[in-house]
Amino acid sequence: MQNHWDLPHRARFVKRGRVGAVFLFLLWVCHAGVAAEPVQTASPLPAKRLSMREAVLLALRYNPSIQSQELQRVVDKFALRVAENNFELQYALTASGQYGRSITNNISIYSSGTQVTQTTTLNNSLGTQFSAQVNNLTSTQGINTTNVTLSVTQPLMQGFGEEVTLAGIRNARDSEFLSRLNLKNTTAQAITIIISDYRQVVAAVNQLKIQRLTLENDSKTYRQLELQIKSGQRAPAEAVQSKAAIAQDNLSIKQSENLLAQAKQTLLNDIGLNPCTPIDVMSDIDTQNLKVPLLEEAMQVGLANNFAYQASLIQQGQNRRNLVVAKDQERTSLNLTLSNTLGDGQGLNMSNLNGSNDSQQNVQVEVSVPIRNFAKKQAVLQAKVAIEQQEVAIAQSRRNLETQVINAITNLKLLKQQVELAKQARDLAKRNLEISKIKLSYGRVTMFEVSNLQNSLTSSELAVVSNQINYLNALSQLQFLIGTTLNTWDIQLRDK
Repeated sequence: MQNHWDLPHRARFVKRGRVGAVFLFLLWVCHAGVAAEPVQTASPLPAKRLSMREAVLLALRYNPSIQSQELQRVVDKFALRVAENNFELQYALTASGQYGRSITNNISIYSSGTQVTQTTTLNNSLGTQFSAQVNNLTSTQGINTTNVTLSVTQPLMQGFGEEVTLAGIRNARDSEFLSRLNLKNTTAQAITIIISDYRQVVAAVNQLKIQRLTLENDSKTYRQLELQIKSGQRAPAEAVQSKAAIAQDNLSIKQSENLLAQAKQTLLNDIGLNPCTPIDVMSDIDTQNLKVPLLEEAMQVGLANNFAYQASLIQQGQNRRNLVVAKDQERTSLNLTLSNTLGDGQGLNMSNLNGSNDSQQNVQVEVSVPIRNFAKKQAVLQAKVAIEQQEVAIAQSRRNLETQVINAITNLKLLKQQVELAKQARDLAKRNLEISKIKLSYGRVTMFEVSNLQNSLTSSELAVVSNQINYLNALSQLQFLIGTTLNTWDIQLRDK
């Protein structure tokens, strides 16, 4: 049975795995959000749980940056098709008609005629141009004359050789390949943003849970304190501190709810869906099985996949071809043309053209020597400077990449240590609070001390969540930097 929840990917991406029923729900909510306002207020729709992978797959379909880059790919691929067309048969058909009147000695003479010309040309990789031209002329007397000219033009100096003639199509192929890399980079960047947005929602959910748990613990402590006050073990003034803590907890909960709503709206907006779509996320945070990549391995992968570095290498290849073309333009132009014309234009028509003995053969040599052409010298100079500048840019791009990878690996190691230290601090704060609550029941500590310890535990739990999210986001940024984001999420570009 066909699964109605699976979304076709308009972005031409291959995705492995099944997409849950949340897809259709989100699609329906997205379109319902722009529908006409109902007469009666509808009941709020139930929130659907959205996994991180589902958020990524939705972004592949609806993210505006990816959609825009897909449209640009249509233009870029057609530009390559135009370059390839230069080495295919070219056809041209022109037609003209004339009607005239001349007056001589008050005698009017009328003339009319039509001319149809069909031209076919073909270029090859050596610069050779083959041409066939058919001229058909009809005069006032109804005479139809036809001639066919076949010609071959071969550059012998300027414009000769594959390095010159194929430079344009090779640059076009590089540009098309760079466009494909740009689509992959845009997609990886969008995925990285979605992942970060999703984790911000996860962080907000966990923060809200921690604040609510803090409120629950403070409320229990307050009820215990009330019993002690009624039994005369505590002074009524000590309840003020507990009430203040509960009030602060309620305020923190409201702030956390606001942050959660904003984080959800940011996530939905970056995906490309209606920001009012009700969703829930997977709130678990797992950093146990994640490993910090080796520096040498990450460096090699980054040099092979980083978009900025690869783009600089491709640009240098284009610059070298441009220099070859610029130097070729400085050379003397020496062209050899061989032509053969069938038909003499004296009443010959297509029906008897094949049997005609009328023909004309020509051999033409054309020489053009550039003298003091500073524009061409300037083009060569600019091409040379562009190569030197690009060498500097490549070296700088490599240094930037190496520096960023080193910093990212170092940062990941520190963040991993911070996660472990934050967990230790949380466990100690939790144990310290438990001991203080036991002491509170025996009157050994004040409510103020217990409240401070509860705040310390809350801060420690929030620090654990914050450090875990920072570690995961830093790992995602490293994956984007070295160009492995799509492989990590098992997404392959199917754009050919």
